[in-house]
Amino acid sequence: MVQCATFINLLALVGLLTGMPQTRSTENPVKKYEEEVRIHPDSAEAWYLLGEADRRTFTRGKAKAAFEKAIELRPDYAEAYNGLGWWYQAPSGCGNTIVPRSYFEKAVELHTRAIWLKPGFSDAP
Repeated sequence: MVQCATFINLLALVGLLTGMPQTRSTENPVKKYEEEVRIHPDSAEAWYLLGEADRRTFTRGKAKAAFEKAIELRPDYAEAYNGLGWWYQAPSGCGNTIVPRSYFEKAVELHTRAIWLKPGFSDAP
């Protein structure tokens, strides 16, 4: 088992951070992207953004499936692999949770795939 906070610190040091465009809207981003997915079910970007919105609001109910759908629609989508990697490193929203080693390994694999697809990939500030 790997402590979640330790894993996040490790990834931050490596520079594998991703970001979703920040808005000042009071609109629920998950609802917004659920609507986008409903209108554009074949849009990998819409699925990716739904995953990011869900992951960042710590609801976590749709993130994993949304990232997987984005990858299914566009197998070379580095950002979706990275988002799914973030889900695996903190499937419950983190806090003081313990992450199974298999999740840690899967997260590293997904982040590595993102960098392989898009060399130099990082949205780290």
